[in-house]
Amino acid sequence: CNSVTSETAELIIISSVNSLDKYNIKISPNPTSNFINIYFDNNPFEKLTLINTYGQKIFEKDISNSHYEIINLTDYENGIYFLILKNDFKVVYSKIIKN
Repeated sequence: CNSVTSETAELIIISSVNSLDKYNIKISPNPTSNFINIYFDNNPFEKLTLINTYGQKIFEKDISNSHYEIINLTDYENGIYFLILKNDFKVVYSKIIKN
């Protein structure tokens, strides 16, 4: 887990599943072939975004009052995607693999 702190927000790049536990986030299954389930305990995030390796946004949702989200990846190509969770003070990136 790497982080960079600035005056406005902390950027956190999750490099392992164990690092997600620190932020009370559970993503399963990963890798996936169809759906990603995302669970939050005491969700501090406001927005969930999924981008592809070209930086194109393929999914975005307000998750301010959510403790669970599901993303359907069935219609997307196999490959690597990045899940981004944001609030005013923190941005968390995690890699998602679709196979």
